[in-house]
Order: sequence, then structure tokens, then C-alpha cells
Amino acid sequence: MTDAPFLALDIGGTKTALAVADGTSARAQRTTFATERTGPDTLARLLHEARRLLTDRRPEAVGVSFGGHVVGRNVRSLHVPGWEDTDLFARLEREFQAPVRGANDAVAGAIGEHTIRARAGESWPVLVYVTVSTGIGGAILLDGVPYHGSHGLSGEIGHMVVSDTGLCSCGRTGHLEANASGLAIARRTAAEWLGAVEPQCDITARDVAEAARQGDPVAGRVLFDAGRLVGDALASTAALIDPDLIVVGGGVSLAGPAFWTPLIEAVAEKAMSRVRIDHATHGADSALWGAFDLARQAAEESLVA
Repeated sequence: MTDAPFLALDIGGTKTALAVADGTSARAQRTTFATERTGPDTLARLLHEARRLLTDRRPEAVGVSFGGHVVGRNVRSLHVPGWEDTDLFARLEREFQAPVRGANDAVAGAIGEHTIRARAGESWPVLVYVTVSTGIGGAILLDGVPYHGSHGLSGEIGHMVVSDTGLCSCGRTGHLEANASGLAIARRTAAEWLGAVEPQCDITARDVAEAARQGDPVAGRVLFDAGRLVGDALASTAALIDPDLIVVGGGVSLAGPAFWTPLIEAVAEKAMSRVRIDHATHGADSALWGAFDLARQAAEESLVA
């Protein structure tokens, strides 16, 4: 490898983050911006911010965490339209003249968590990572290697059926994402606060978490219900996979006891066996640091090729 920096990108439904690091993420320079309304607009902003961070340097490799489906080199978001028309990975390769490797945000988050825990001497042969953010996603690592399933959709905990209500971003009803994601939390709270079924407002899950900390009963109840549903889903996941560890990350994971207490209680009540549940070491940034690992993998693969 060279002394060129690695470029890590975490493209989410609400927020997009970029970081540049010379060899290790410990010395990373980073920036974030609100994800634009369309994929092409977000990509244009992403390229601009990346050039600014790189300051005329060419990265050794680029790692991409994408908030949506990643099958091969094809990407699709359920929250931001137009990504399927961008040819994302090829565009990044042309722009930076560097190898690119990408994964969905849950897989990237799982990789990031596995790496930092391995460096600390921890060993988790079967690790499940769940991100609760704009949407809800999940990933399974077996001895550090992502298990993708037959169609690249394994670990999609956000699309487990947990209710009879709630229209999911995928178009189906009753999924966990439709009832416990950041968007679902914000929409339900706004509806109760404002008395509207589809309120037009800028309330976010972060606002709801802050209101809960200040004692707002509506915010506390909505986060309790969301935490309980996620806990139910984790208990079912534990029954199916029997993991050594389940890590929960994403922005909603930072909501505090109003969300975490019912989550842990639901797992304790409903899981068939004792399962360890941890906060993500990197909080909402696990996928970004996982993107650095993907960049390193891309660089190593290019040397072999």
C-alpha cells in the first residue's frame, strides 16, 4: 500500500458522512451533510465534499456504506429516489481513479464493530449488528465474514412483521421499520403533538429523544413502544440465529433509557436463551468506520489483482 489516504463514505437516508484517514481512522478528518432529496443530487454534493477533504490528493481506495440495498454493484434506496440511476461505484472509481468497495450500512456497521472489538481482544464468532436509524437494517457476521444469504438480503430485521399496522418503505404493512425506525418515531410523535395523521413538520427522532429526556410523556411513550418492538425482534433473531453478540447502533440507539430499557426488558422476557446485547462502540458512526475497513479491503484486492 502507499501513503495515500483512504476515503470512507456513509450514505444514509437522512445524513451523509465522509472521512479521510491516513492509514487509520484514529486520525480521520470528517464532515457530514443532510442527504439531498435525490440520489444524483446527493452524489454531486458527496463528490464536492470529498474533493474538499482530499485537498487534491488521490485516495488509495474508497469504502462505501450505503443506506439501502446493495447487490453486487447495484444500489437502491427505499428512502431517497434515483440512486439506482447513478452507477455509484463506477462513478466513484472514475472520479478518484481508485478501487471502490461497498456494502449496505448494516454490513458496514457490523464490519466496523467486529474490527474494533477484535483489536480489543474480543472474539465473537457469530455477531449480529442492527442499525436503528432512518430505517432499520441488520447484518450477520460469521467469523468476521458477512453472511449475505441466497439473494443478498439476510439480516433484514427491519422487514420482520411485528404489527398489523404501519406502511413500510418497501410497500408492505406491519414491518419493524414502519413502526420503530427514526422516521416512524418522528412521525408518530409529531402526529400526537400536532394532532395530525400526516403532519408536515421538521421533527426528528433526535428531537423526540431530547423531549423524552425532558420528561415529555408522548415522546417517552413513543420511544418505549419502539424500544419494545425492537427488543421483540431481537428476541426472535436470537431464537433463529443463536448469536454470541447482538450490537445495536444507528442514531436511535443514542436515545437513552427511554428506548433502551424496554428493548433490554423485551429481550430478557422473550429470548429463549441468554443473549448479550451491546451498544455500538462507535454509536451512530459504526458504518462510517466500517467503510474504512472496506476501503482497506479494496486496496488489498487491487494489489493482488
